[in-house]
Amino acid sequence: DEVAAQYGRVMIDERVGRGLAVGDLDNDGRLDIVINNLDGVPEVLHNELADRGNWLLVKLTGPRGNTDAIGAVVTARAGAVTETRVVQSGTSYISQNDMRLHFGLGSAAQVELLDVRWPDGTTSKMTNVKANQIVAIKR
Repeated sequence: DEVAAQYGRVMIDERVGRGLAVGDLDNDGRLDIVINNLDGVPEVLHNELADRGNWLLVKLTGPRGNTDAIGAVVTARAGAVTETRVVQSGTSYISQNDMRLHFGLGSAAQVELLDVRWPDGTTSKMTNVKANQIVAIKR
């Protein structure tokens, strides 16, 4: 079934986009999208889905010289599910995704183990991290 029409004109109208960035613009755990259009204004696709599941956002701060912690690898284990994310820069043409790492947890109420492998090889661990929050970790 074709479902694009139920999500509005942004899914139907033709346009030339030259960049796309994903991030949680309003800190509600739902990922939003910003599209950079070639001959028009940028478009913000604000995620307003009612059923969002549990989530965790991880904001890393690295040491001097790499304060954005680019290259850090974060693994979250919630129940039987393990997810891994990498802090990256330059994720799309003239665009940058949210530097915070988003973990979709579904019905899991917590992350049993949050493991950070910093670019210099050191590690940080947190256990029993409650869902639906932003966690800041400094190296």
